[in-house]
Amino acid sequence: MKRIIVPTDFTETSWNATVHALAYCSMFNAELLLVHIYDSASNDSDTNISTIVDSLVIEEERMKTLVAKVKTIKTFIPSSVKSKCIGGDITKSIAGILGDSGDDFLIISTQGRKGTLGKIFGSTASRLIRDIDCPILLIPKGFKFSLHTPTICTIDRGTIIQKDDLAVLEKMVQIRSSANFTMINVVTDANESKENFSLNQFKNLNVCFDKVIGADVPTLLEQYSRMIKSRLLVVVKKEKNFLERLFHDNVLDQLTLNANIPLLVLRADKSNCN
Repeated sequence: MKRIIVPTDFTETSWNATVHALAYCSMFNAELLLVHIYDSASNDSDTNISTIVDSLVIEEERMKTLVAKVKTIKTFIPSSVKSKCIGGDITKSIAGILGDSGDDFLIISTQGRKGTLGKIFGSTASRLIRDIDCPILLIPKGFKFSLHTPTICTIDRGTIIQKDDLAVLEKMVQIRSSANFTMINVVTDANESKENFSLNQFKNLNVCFDKVIGADVPTLLEQYSRMIKSRLLVVVKKEKNFLERLFHDNVLDQLTLNANIPLLVLRADKSNCN
C-alpha cells in the first residue's frame, strides 16, 4: 500500500476518517490523498460558469485549511499529504483517481444507521464498495482509532483473497499487537467443515475459526462482533452470478448502512472464484 485516499466533505465525520487514515499512513509509510468531490452540474450560461468557478475557489480554500490542519498532527505522519478538488460523480471521480498499480487504499466515513441522512451516506458508501476496485475501509461516525482490538473476518467457502489485499489485512492485524483474529462464517449447516473455507491463506496470522448457524448474515455478524467486542470486521467481495450477487450486495448494503465498527472490504482473487 503506497497511497491512502480519503473523500472529505469537511465535516467532523469525514475528519474522523482522516484521523484513521493518518494512523495507517504512518504505519504503512503511505501517502495521504484528500479528495473533495463537489457538484459540478451547470448549464451553458456565463452566470453559472462564473458561479462554478467561484465555488471551486471556495472549495479549494477549504481544502487548504484541511491540509494545514492535517499537518499539525504530529502523532501520525504520512509520507506526504496531497489533495484534489473534483467536480462530478463521487464513484466515477474516485475510480478516475485510482492507479493501475494496485497500491491504493480507500478510507471512507459513514453517518451510521440513524435517520434519512444515514441512509443517504450509507447508499454512497455502498456504491463505492460495489464499484471501486481497491481495498476499502469504512469508518462509522464517531468511532475512535484503536490498535488493541479483536478482528473478525468472514468469507464464503472456497474464496481466496487477492494477494495485495491479503497483505493489507496481514499488516492491519499484525500491528494490533494484543489483538485476536477470528475467521467466522455464517452457515445453515451445523456440519459445515472449516476445511471448506481456505484457511491456509491465513498462514501468516494466528487464526481461530468459528461458525454461526443461521440465515440473517448481517444481524448474526453484528451480534458476534458485539459478543467478542470486535472493533474491525473484514468481508470479501467476489464476482457471482445474478441471483448470488443480489444476495451478496444486499448483505454488503446492510453491513454498510448499519456499521457500528469499522468494516474492511477486500477483493477476492477472480482466478479462484467458484
